[in-house]
Amino acid sequence: NIVQYDPNGTSKGVWRIGASTEFHGRFGRSFDNVNNLEEMFFTIDNSLEGSGNDVTIDITYYDSGNGFWSLNTYTCKGKTEMQVVQCKGTNTWKTISVNISDFQFGGNLDNGSDITLKYLSGSDTIFSTVEFTNNSKL
Repeated sequence: NIVQYDPNGTSKGVWRIGASTEFHGRFGRSFDNVNNLEEMFFTIDNSLEGSGNDVTIDITYYDSGNGFWSLNTYTCKGKTEMQVVQCKGTNTWKTISVNISDFQFGGNLDNGSDITLKYLSGSDTIFSTVEFTNNSKL
């Protein structure tokens, strides 16, 4: 279970993104940098914690405009920027998978979160899903 901290205070809800046949386009959350909604915070349910810290995070986003954003987690090095993404303006849904070998549970980031999506520059990015897999529990 993944819970977004204060969705309406950290992002903007958007609907019907892309083609009407797209599963991911029905609803999403977006950065809104004009209104300082520039970082989304997510807490991972402790029941997903396993014997190891090898995890995969899959993020589905709408690739429009020229936005830059990052996935951040807490590792043994502290808050760590795990992946930076630049949107290419293809106006399609894309999914990135990020493998992290030293993920740290425990809500060590701001607002008690375990992962964040952070606006860096350019146009706002829309997100559909954030999925978390603890590979040590497979």
